Amino acid sequence: MATEALNAGAVYSEMILRMEKFDAAMATIQSALKKIDSETAKTKSKLAGLADGMGAVGKKMSMAFTLPFSVMSFAAIGTALGDSVKNASDLNETVSKSSVIFGTSSKDIMKWSDGAAQNLGMSKRAALDSASSFALFAKQAGLSGQAVNDFSKQNVQMAADLASFFNSSPEEAITAMTAALRGESEPIRRYNILLDDASLRQAALKKGLISTTKDALTPQQRILAAQSLIMQQASAAVGDFARTSNQLANQQRIQAAEYENVSAKLGTSLLPVMLA
Repeated sequence: MATEALNAGAVYSEMILRMEKFDAAMATIQSALKKIDSETAKTKSKLAGLADGMGAVGKKMSMAFTLPFSVMSFAAIGTALGDSVKNASDLNETVSKSSVIFGTSSKDIMKWSDGAAQNLGMSKRAALDSASSFALFAKQAGLSGQAVNDFSKQNVQMAADLASFFNSSPEEAITAMTAALRGESEPIRRYNILLDDASLRQAALKKGLISTTKDALTPQQRILAAQSLIMQQASAAVGDFARTSNQLANQQRIQAAEYENVSAKLGTSLLPVMLA
């Protein structure tokens, strides 16, 4: 009987401990849900502002975005929370990678990424991920410090402008640009940019990378020459995202980016629960 009593006591203690952990987890989730309400209100406000500028038809379209927040079912909330945790985890991984790549200059690139949704139509994660890809090319080309940051930000901005100008996605523009920096000229043709060998050598000569166009380009010189040529040939697209940011396509990009940012922010508060 004594043994059975001890076993029952141990089971009871374990149940109490589990209940306490469950209560703590639920408290964290309730706090996160309050944050969702706050961030959703901000998003609704932004969408309402967009609706005013688009007229009655635009208002109906914006309501199609806001209504799901109001009538979200419990199952949908569960899915949203799961997505939030994933978005938070993805953002953390990207921030960690960016910190390593940019090193002591990472604070500048982090601050820049905070405005990526409004200025580029990209989430913070997407902007940092893209900037990190361009930063690796910059370092291969021999750049360092702030020059790496400037190279990265300039190329990400150009990708956003190309996507806006040619009605593609920023991801597609970034893929084409990084391919061009690697030496693959075909993908960037979609954006009316031609990177033949003669043009690249001429661009390298203008930048002072070579003394004569008879010189062969090193991989490092080719990166800088290709980037210069892209900026030159895509001059018509420069600033297009800002010029057309109030149009539907770019507003959709902005709202999608802001939603991912909000989702990741929520997920950050839920990560400790998932880890536990």
